[in-house]
Amino acid sequence: MSAPQGPPASVCLIDRIHERAVFREFGRGAVRSRSGPLTVVRASPRGIARPALAFAISKKVGNAVVRNRVRRQLRHAAVQLEQDAVFEPAPYLVVVHPKAVECSMKELAFHLESATSKQPKLERTQDNATEIIISDSPASHDRLER
Repeated sequence: MSAPQGPPASVCLIDRIHERAVFREFGRGAVRSRSGPLTVVRASPRGIARPALAFAISKKVGNAVVRNRVRRQLRHAAVQLEQDAVFEPAPYLVVVHPKAVECSMKELAFHLESATSKQPKLERTQDNATEIIISDSPASHDRLER
């Protein structure tokens, strides 16, 4: 029996988004936050066990080579942030604005973390429904059930 050939299979911590219904969720009642040249939109996490990520990078950002470079940098930053448990199990859309081209890898990672951490935390209830905490203050216990 010979040893396996090639590099070991990679472990993907963040899924990609392919379903049209999830993309529709980004337009309706999703949570948005912005930091620098990035806007992060989080949709309802219905039935998602781990984070899922999609990118919206328009041609205003640059040609295909530039857009793909920014996408690779953001995907790498997202994997690093997921190891630090920054992303909650939900679908995310990262909208990239043209100024992202001027940012370094570290700056993109900082803006991605900053925009994500501005969003309210998700909380799982006993019946496994998801709630978004509106306010953390004890005087106000308003919650929006999803």
